[in-house]
Amino acid sequence: DDTEEAQVITETIVEKVELEITDYQLLYNKLYTVASECNKSLVTVTGVKSDIDWFNNPYESKGQVSGLIIADNGKSLLILADKKAVEEAEMINITFSDGTQAKAELVGTDTTTGLAVISVSYELIDQNTLNLVSLAKLGSSNAVSLPGSPVIAIGSPMGNRGSIAYGMLTSVGNTINVVDNAYKTMTTDIYGSTKAGGVIANMKGEVIGIINMNYNQETTANLITALGITELKKTIEKLSNSKQIAYLGIFGIDVTQQANEELGVPYGAYVTDISIDSPAMQHVIQSGDV
Repeated sequence: DDTEEAQVITETIVEKVELEITDYQLLYNKLYTVASECNKSLVTVTGVKSDIDWFNNPYESKGQVSGLIIADNGKSLLILADKKAVEEAEMINITFSDGTQAKAELVGTDTTTGLAVISVSYELIDQNTLNLVSLAKLGSSNAVSLPGSPVIAIGSPMGNRGSIAYGMLTSVGNTINVVDNAYKTMTTDIYGSTKAGGVIANMKGEVIGIINMNYNQETTANLITALGITELKKTIEKLSNSKQIAYLGIFGIDVTQQANEELGVPYGAYVTDISIDSPAMQHVIQSGDV
C-alpha cells in the first residue's frame, strides 16, 4: 500500500497584546452609550404639595423620584414611578432628559409594590422632546444565567438625578413576601445611596429591574437592589389601564410537593400572617389556612 498517513501539524501562534488606558476608556465609552440610550426613557418626577409650618406659614414641599416611560396609548405617555412622591401631590411635574418640563396626572397606585403610573398628554410635550424620548425596552429578570452579568444602574442610583453606575448582578433569587404576593429581588455589587431610585439595565439596554432599597439588610444597606421586572409586568399593565389591584391582605408561601406528600397539606397558598383590618381578617381567614 503506497498510501502514507498524512501527519497534520497544528501551529499555535500566541500574540501578546498589551492594553492601554485608551482601551479602558473605550470600554467605558461603550457602556455610557448604552446608558445614554436607556436614559431617553427616564424622567424626573416631582410631586408638589402645600403645607403649613410651625408658625402657620404656608410653603410647598417637593418629592422627587426617577420615572420610566413604559407605554404610549396614542394620547399620552405613561410613566412608572415611586408612588411616595405623587400619591398625595397637588401637582405632578415631569422633567424629561432634555430638561423640558410638563404637567402629569396620576393614573393609579399599588400599595404592595409602592409603584404608581402617571400620564403626560402629548399636548403638553414639545415636539422636539417627543422626538428625543423613547419607550423603555423591558427585558427578563428570570434567566438563570443572570448572576455575574454586567449591569448598569441609571436614574438616581447615587441619590442624585442623572447619576450612572456600573457593576454586576450578585444574586437574583432572594424572595420577599409582601401582602398578597411575593417578589424576587436582584442584588448588585454597586455601592449607592440608601435613597437610590431608577432602574437596572442589561448590556442590551433592556430594563430588568426597578431599583428598590426598602428590603435591604442592615449589612447591605447601600448595595443597589431592584425588584425583577418580569414579576412586575402584570401590575404595571393593570395600573396603566386604570384597573384596581385586588387586595386580600394575606402573607403566604406556596405549598411545596414535600409538604403535600409528607404532611398532607393541600396545594395552594399557605397563610403565614394577615394584615390588620384587611378583607382576609373580616372573613375570618387566619394563619395556618390554605
